[in-house]
Formats: sequence, structure tokens, C-alpha cells
Amino acid sequence: DSRYAHEFWVSHRAELIRIAAMDIERIEAERDYMRLHTGGRSYLLHQTISTLEQRLDPEQFQRIHRSHIVRRDLITGLRHEGGGVWHALLGEDLSMRIGRKYLAEVKRLAGK
Repeated sequence: DSRYAHEFWVSHRAELIRIAAMDIERIEAERDYMRLHTGGRSYLLHQTISTLEQRLDPEQFQRIHRSHIVRRDLITGLRHEGGGVWHALLGEDLSMRIGRKYLAEVKRLAGK
């Protein structure tokens, strides 16, 4: 869909590097920047999380927390930790907390 960004250009050392949207595994907010995680590396992009969220295809990316967006196909499960706390499981070694505000939407991914 042409309404959504297919790539992002990020500064890295003295270069500008092109990152395909589909190579982004997860995004974490760090103050005024977004950290794009891709293939074991990460890059900073100067943009707010809401602007970035609007530029990403919602069929492919899911906001799970006020400071986290993840690629939907990488979510392998949802785990209830008790006390209303849920985590999204991303593969075997990574779990990210789901913000209460985003929980219902994330659960819809699982048809719940």
C-alpha cells in the first residue's frame, strides 16, 4: 500500500543507510529518537513514535506499548504474568511488556 513507508533512511556514523520496512523487527522509543532493530543491529531515527506508527502498515506492525512497536509476524505468543501484566513473546529469548492501553488490540491478533 503506497500510503505506508516501504523504507527508512537512517544516519549511521558518516553514512545514510536504507532500511526496508519489512526488515524492521521492532522499534523502541528513546527520548526523541526511535531505535529500529533489524538483523541483530539497531539504528536511530529522529522521529516520534506516533509519526512512525502512522507511516507503518498496520497489517505488518503492531504497537504494543507507548514506547514499542513490533513486526506482527515475529510475535510468537502472548504470556499473562498475573496482575493484569501481559508480555508479547518474540521468538525464544525476547519478551516485551504490553501496555494496558494496547492489550485488547494485541489480543485481537490471537483472535481473543
